Amino acid sequence: MRRFMVVNKSNRSLLAGNVRAADSFFGRLKGLLGKRGFSTEDGLILFPCSMVHTIGMKTEIDVLFLSAIDEIVYVIEKMRPNRISPYVKSSRYVVELPAGQVARTCTTKGHVISITQIY
Repeated sequence: MRRFMVVNKSNRSLLAGNVRAADSFFGRLKGLLGKRGFSTEDGLILFPCSMVHTIGMKTEIDVLFLSAIDEIVYVIEKMRPNRISPYVKSSRYVVELPAGQVARTCTTKGHVISITQIY
């Protein structure tokens, strides 16, 4: 499985160093279901994606909605389990992170991120 590193280029902070991609229908459907939590290094990229849910999840997550030019267009911090996000029309993909990671890295709407495949 491919793994990635996600960096906030705008403030040079590491968002996650051990990120997997969910770019198939079943990969996106499963997402983080069944995970009890993850370390600050973990994350998930959902592509394509304009809306997420946490139905059936056991932990809060931070959610970044990104445009085709890797700009953060919408942020949800500490999205609780059993919730549905709004539909974000301008979103091309989503990065899900452990709850609190957005605040720890001072990441905000308008920042640009980079995704690098590490293996």
